Amino acid sequence: MTRWMTVVAGTLVLGVTGDVLGVQASWLIAALVAGGAVALVGGEELTPPKQLLRPAQGLVGVSAAAPLSFVTWPQLRQYLGVSLVCVVLTLVICLGSSALLTRIAPEVRPATAVLSTLAGGASGISTMAPELDVDHRYVALSQYLRLIVVTLTMPALLALAGGSSGSSGAEIGQFGAASVAILAVLVLAVGYAGRRLHLPAPFLLTPLLVTAAIGMAGGADVVPTAPVWLSALSYIVIGWQAGGAFSRSSIRVFVRLLPVTATFIAVALVGCFGLAVLVQHWLAIPLSQAYLATTPGGIYAVLAVAHGSGSSAVVTTMQVVRLLAMLLTAIIAAKLLSRREQRVESTARTQEVTSSSV
Repeated sequence: MTRWMTVVAGTLVLGVTGDVLGVQASWLIAALVAGGAVALVGGEELTPPKQLLRPAQGLVGVSAAAPLSFVTWPQLRQYLGVSLVCVVLTLVICLGSSALLTRIAPEVRPATAVLSTLAGGASGISTMAPELDVDHRYVALSQYLRLIVVTLTMPALLALAGGSSGSSGAEIGQFGAASVAILAVLVLAVGYAGRRLHLPAPFLLTPLLVTAAIGMAGGADVVPTAPVWLSALSYIVIGWQAGGAFSRSSIRVFVRLLPVTATFIAVALVGCFGLAVLVQHWLAIPLSQAYLATTPGGIYAVLAVAHGSGSSAVVTTMQVVRLLAMLLTAIIAAKLLSRREQRVESTARTQEVTSSSV
């Protein structure tokens, strides 16, 4: 109980400080740091109870897909082609980075390397990583470092592109009794349905996919927008999950690989800025708007900047499509690569037994 009281107190202090300083994703980072500090000092993992973690995962999934409900079908058709092209090119950058990572650091398994280098969906990938056969500690550290770098460099890169990082900060939509009911169904009922169907990461992925489908079919009037305080609570729990899993050995490995990790984050930033130039010419939009559509993560900071501007539809479409693609890639890659590793290990053991018997 004392450990959790310390974590809560530390999260409140850091979260409020981050809000005052205008730090993007301040509550997520605050919970990550507070949970990580307590876990490292105590030398024992700190895991949020499932009764908190599962609804938090569902809220993250709903929040990730909800912006797509504000995009009309004509807009979706208009921007889907360029979105898919950019997704493929972004995946080329990410998968190339993961292949190099496994060569430079053989101790990083291929599935871990892929999840740690995917550009987008940091909170989603990190919260479902413990359910996959990967080193979820390294994945979380790499993903959240990229999130921090992207949000901190966004004002400078937007200025370089001739735009502004100003944000409206407006909250879209109302949150009444009907919204509470719909959100409860999406977060809890849909999540448990995904679990019954044995889907991977059901409490994150199932609400995300169902919300995306409902939003595109029914529009913004059907999909509820969670209030800021509720979203903050969900990200606090996700931050505790990631930070509470840190250990001294995992931190040592991450610090040793920090130059490599930082290099791949820089490659993602440069590569996505290059994609912004492509999008600028493809759609004939300002380079600043194109970069908002192609940033390697930081979707909520990006949408806050894009909201209320003429770039809102293209930015929302490209960011949400990319996020969905990255989350699905994370699950598929983790499953396939883990199975391949198991086959290789099984074959090696069989050969070893055969050789010893001979």
